[in-house]
Formats: sequence, C-alpha cells, structure tokens
Amino acid sequence: MWSPRFAAGGPSARDASVTVVALGARDAALFRIKGAAWQAPLVTGRRLDPAMEGGRAPTLTLFCGLPGSGKTTLARRLEAAGHGVRICTDDWQAELGVDHADTGFHDRLQPVLYRHALDLLRHGVDVILEDGLWMREERVQKFSDARAARARIELHVLDVPLDILWARLQRRNEDAVLGAYPMTYEELQWSGSLFEQPTPEELSTVDHYVVHRGGFGE
Repeated sequence: MWSPRFAAGGPSARDASVTVVALGARDAALFRIKGAAWQAPLVTGRRLDPAMEGGRAPTLTLFCGLPGSGKTTLARRLEAAGHGVRICTDDWQAELGVDHADTGFHDRLQPVLYRHALDLLRHGVDVILEDGLWMREERVQKFSDARAARARIELHVLDVPLDILWARLQRRNEDAVLGAYPMTYEELQWSGSLFEQPTPEELSTVDHYVVHRGGFGE
C-alpha cells in the first residue's frame, strides 16, 4: 500500500496537522449529506498561493483512482455541497443513450467535455472533473491547463486494494448502475497495470489534496 510523504521543502508536519484541523469540520459536514457517514482522509495537504488567496479563483477538483474506488460517490457529494459543476463522461454517454461498449464514442466525447470544463473555469465557475487520471502525464496536463485558466487545483487520491475494488465492481455490475461501465476483472487488472501513484512532488504542486484510504464505496 502506498504511503504518501510530504515533499522536501513542502509543508511541515506541523502545517499538515493544522490543515487537518481546519478542514475537519468542513469535511465532516460535507460527508454527512443525506445521512452518509464521513470517512476521514489518510493525509491532507494544502499549498497556499498568494496570487490566488487575494481574490476569488475558480477551483478544478480532480480525482486519481481506479474504477470502483469511489470517485463518483465522492464527486456527487462534493457537487451536492456546492463545490462545483460535476462533469462525468460516463454519465453523459448514458444520458445520450450510447452503450458503454462504444469506447470510440467515449474517447471522442471526453475531450469535448474537458474543453467545456476549461471554458467554465475561465468564466469563474468551479468544476468537478470526474476522470480517473491514472497516469502522471494526464495529471500534469490537467494541472497545467488549470493554471492557464487561473484556477486552483484540488486533488483527491483514492487508494484502494485491488480485491476491494473488484468486490465493489461486481456489486455495481450486478446492480447495472446507470452511467457505470460494466468492467471485467481482466480490465481492472489492465487498469491497475497502467496506474501511477502521485508522487510527493506532484502533490506539492496542487493547492489542496486529500488521500483517502479505502476510497468510498459506490
């Protein structure tokens, strides 16, 4: 299991503890929505950007986690709490009546929705982008685009063992959840082979991050 550490020159342990206290009440209120139980994060961190602290900057909320880790559950709670407009390619594809087996359509739709997300940020709208961002290259590009749009970056890392992910995906497949891709175990293994955990250096470049052990059950 990956154990994140603060990067050298980044926030101190004392800063981290202050951040946890400061965020605890807000997060506890957030995850009590609709009777949901709050799950404390494994680690939180925050980088204060003076240029953004002086005025209202939009926030791009991002997720890093494999299928079944709870990205949708968390994204919906954040949306319900007023943290931004949620954009999820799987949901849009389902609403448009396109079968999830049509991966070509998914690949065409995703960049269109992402361009829309960046337009919203440029207009000062907070965005919750529900992509998995398994690979470092994807995250670096999102971070760069967010900065170009003068947006803050909030990253949620969902760290969940493969066996738990598969158990959740099996339940999701049986329930035929709308907007959820019916993933096989082989596809999950393939996803895991591509996954790159965020490094401390990556985490030090965002404004706020939370690492959730066990993720969120979907």
